[in-house]
Amino acid sequence: SVHPSHFFLISVFSKFPSRMSLRGQIAIVTGASRGIGQGIALQLGEAGATVYVTGRKPAQSSANVNSAFPTLEQTAKEITERGGKGIAVYVDHGDMKEV
Repeated sequence: SVHPSHFFLISVFSKFPSRMSLRGQIAIVTGASRGIGQGIALQLGEAGATVYVTGRKPAQSSANVNSAFPTLEQTAKEITERGGKGIAVYVDHGDMKEV
């Protein structure tokens, strides 16, 4: 399923030019290891933002079951390679003690 915050970000980015600079801006993207969350995180990074990508620890995520799935570290690395700064943070958003 798609996290509600992803719909907001998609809506916001659809209104801006593709070359918009986000250098100096900070973004947090939940569920960023794959799917829509990963796509949003990569685009934010490409625009120059510092992007905190969050998700569960590898032992608790789907990447533990299927090694073909990307990890938060891989997404953070790709963000940095695209010109932003990717930072992986392990958080189980279902556990309020971690949020």
